[in-house]
Amino acid sequence: MDYSINSFYGSEDYRQHRDKYADLIGPNGSLLFVACDAGTELAENVRREYQSILAEKYNDEKRVVEIPLLKDITNKFEGDGHDGTCPRISHNVAGADAYVFQNCMDERRGSSSLNDNLMQLIQMIYTLKSQKVSKVSAVMPYYPYSRQDKPSFMKREASLARLVADLLTDVKVNSVISYHPHSISLSGFFPAGRPFNFISGIDLFVDIFSEYKNDKETVAVSTDAGGFKEIRCLAENLGIDYCAGSKDRPEQKKTNVLGVGGDLEGKKRAIIIDDETATFSSCFDLIEYLHQVGIKEFHVGVSHLRIRPDYIKRLEEANSKYNMVKFHTTDSVPQVEEISKLAFAKVHSLAKIWAFVINRMHYDLSVSKLFDINND
Repeated sequence: MDYSINSFYGSEDYRQHRDKYADLIGPNGSLLFVACDAGTELAENVRREYQSILAEKYNDEKRVVEIPLLKDITNKFEGDGHDGTCPRISHNVAGADAYVFQNCMDERRGSSSLNDNLMQLIQMIYTLKSQKVSKVSAVMPYYPYSRQDKPSFMKREASLARLVADLLTDVKVNSVISYHPHSISLSGFFPAGRPFNFISGIDLFVDIFSEYKNDKETVAVSTDAGGFKEIRCLAENLGIDYCAGSKDRPEQKKTNVLGVGGDLEGKKRAIIIDDETATFSSCFDLIEYLHQVGIKEFHVGVSHLRIRPDYIKRLEEANSKYNMVKFHTTDSVPQVEEISKLAFAKVHSLAKIWAFVINRMHYDLSVSKLFDINND
């Protein structure tokens, strides 16, 4: 027991601490970043971007206090058939405004990693709550099982996206931040007071394809009717026409394009966007169909590229055979090395977006103010 006078905390000590970390303290406590194993790179990139923005704002790098980042804190127990994990926090986090980073989908770690990563995120939130953080937000660029927002037609299934929301709610997460979810209906899975903050991928695509603004020879096309509202939003912000594809999925990894609803007359270039793909089949089949009806140039944007090396050949074929001149995606899912080797592919970092969103949330400010695209 340390009974020294230095161990007794006084009001002056508190004021000194508060002044030292003034740039990190918000309405919900001091800013804290926490990285799960698969979210370490993401957390480091966002922290670097956040601090860079602060340095630019104050025009003084020395003034910027480094954001605390807890990482490598998950202990693994192996052997005797009882393998498992247990996060162990290294120091006091009581009263902190914590943001937990996790890439639940990471093809570099193997196909079985999604459930492991999700469980580690749940454990981390639960552990932080047990250590009395003021608020904890889950930063998960890709929402696990987002395509299972409802059971498949005539299948004995459950809504696994709802299950994920229930698990996060059960461990008392205060908010969840995700990027371009498969369905905005995910918001309804979370109770009032525990918001699901999703960042629309359309803002990024509007910036990416801005060079084709008001181009009468360019048309925006969705892969299916489910993406109609998004493609319309993109097209209206770019001032171009839009169409919606219609498809059938007879098998899990196969699609058939049934047609395209909209006017393609006089169009030479197509912009195709999709929220996610694992096989690139929907985009590829749509490109093939549009090429047959006279479209000569393709630009594709996919928010979440979950593709495995076996299917990268479809990207290459779309480029070489059908003139897909550019393929855009993000680092919402860490990309396999083969993607970086494709000259026509570009991976856009979301670190700056996350930094701004977290900054607004940390100070209880409106996040929607960051995104000013027209979405009437």
